[in-house]
Amino acid sequence: MNNQKDVYVAGFTKNAKEKLVATLWKNGEAQYLTDGKNFAEANSVFVSGEDVYVVGKEENYIDFYNHYNYAKLWKNGVVQPLTDEISSAVSVFVSGEDVYVAGLCKGIVVWKNGIEQILKSVNNFAETFSVFVAGEDVYVTSFEYGAASLWKNGVAQNFYDSKGFTVVRSVFVSGDDVYVVGDIASVATLWKNGVAQTLSGGSRAYSVYVSGENVYVAGYVLNDNTKKFVALLWKNGVVQSLTDGGSDASALSVFVSGDDVFVSGFEENEKRIKVATLWKNGVALRLSDGKDHSEARSVFVV
Repeated sequence: MNNQKDVYVAGFTKNAKEKLVATLWKNGEAQYLTDGKNFAEANSVFVSGEDVYVVGKEENYIDFYNHYNYAKLWKNGVVQPLTDEISSAVSVFVSGEDVYVAGLCKGIVVWKNGIEQILKSVNNFAETFSVFVAGEDVYVTSFEYGAASLWKNGVAQNFYDSKGFTVVRSVFVSGDDVYVVGDIASVATLWKNGVAQTLSGGSRAYSVYVSGENVYVAGYVLNDNTKKFVALLWKNGVVQSLTDGGSDASALSVFVSGDDVFVSGFEENEKRIKVATLWKNGVALRLSDGKDHSEARSVFVV
């Protein structure tokens, strides 16, 4: 990797006790955010100045019948619990002095500097995917049974398509334009200001990043011949395969720095173990040794 750039990747590794450990890689070197006694995952990383923020969740295991997840925020490796309620944290964004975390806690929520705002109380299945802040505007993507939504300052815009089941996962704001990616009926889709553009059939879109006039989307597609998932990167709608389809793989996050495009995700090895992987300009770097499962869920470059 370019020594002038620091590349941070958040995800998890599995230890010898079969526990998931929340993990942050900096330039390929792993830092374990949890001690491996309980299941934990890191879902998102954001760097602001000298501070590195990571969010995820850690399980509190009491006994076989009582074990619950709790949202966690790590700042420079030091944990800052967000709530004592059952919860999870999936995305972090820092704007000035303010730290925003999107997740689930009694519904779809955003924490601003640790203060919880419930966007919607949900009793049934729900997911929160990403948070993005542009000026005074706070955007969040979420899904609950029957509704895919983009929230702007607490007001939901629902995404519905007659073609089928719709999910929106990632949001990025550039100037006056709002980009959202997800899928409609298993078709990766990019929305620009609410107008949908189909990317590929049989696919999923997980992350969007805009750099200048270029729009990058990370995801995967099913290879019809091998029946394996192929990690993909779309640039302005043109697709590039990051893997050859010989094993399952997925691209989960994309970040652009100058002329370099970084994608994080995973690719299974010959033993069908998921290996956390970082692609820089299409070239893969394995972040773990492949002895146990790992995933690279978020990438940030400074």
